[in-house]
Amino acid sequence: MNKQDISSCLEFYTTAIFYDEKARAIQSLSQHQLGGTVRNSTDNANRLTTANYTASGETNWFTVNGMLIDGNGNLTKLVRRNQMTASTYGGVDNLTYTYQTNSNRLSQVLNSHLSATFTSKDFKERSGTAYTYDANGSLSGNLDKQINTISYNHLNLPDTVTFAGTTGKIVFGYDAAGNKLTQKLYTNTTLTKTHAYIGETVYVDGSLDYLMHEEGRVAYELCTYQYEYHVKDHLGNVRQVPT
Repeated sequence: MNKQDISSCLEFYTTAIFYDEKARAIQSLSQHQLGGTVRNSTDNANRLTTANYTASGETNWFTVNGMLIDGNGNLTKLVRRNQMTASTYGGVDNLTYTYQTNSNRLSQVLNSHLSATFTSKDFKERSGTAYTYDANGSLSGNLDKQINTISYNHLNLPDTVTFAGTTGKIVFGYDAAGNKLTQKLYTNTTLTKTHAYIGETVYVDGSLDYLMHEEGRVAYELCTYQYEYHVKDHLGNVRQVPT
């Protein structure tokens, strides 16, 4: 799939998909955009193992590798390089995942890169407290994300997420069939933002935010419609989002 800048006839991006003919599944993806290339690799079970970014003058700026997976398919290690400051790039995540004994429930994620000030949206380890779960096995607390409690309704859908301190909470609303209708964000006790879900259309505080469609979504940004396309593997998991 190619998209070109009509005014200059310069290539904007190219996505190449490589298939494993025997497994009939995506083996790797390579995306070239604005002079850079992202190439994803998978293992024999079609699980993502690396995502390497290369570009002229940008050596190993954005890379995910060192991924290890246990016998149950749970991620146990991950290493990520990204933007550290306005002008420097390097390791921002070196994650170790632990699980409850005889369980696939994630117990804690440890990061050997402890800085909480990196420019990138990396994983922030804010607490050594193990994640908690309710009797149904649903997550009820995650202090790494500053989540004190998560409550659920009678359909076992998230009802209220309460954050540590005075950060606030998120309250969800559903119809009788469990379809999400609203998502309200409170700062302290003040309602600051409302998402409304009407079919495939999402509004924020009454204004159009984005539309979902079979191939991805259309987001209304910078006074125009931005088209995003979801490249999925054979299980339906999104592997890349070309724009």
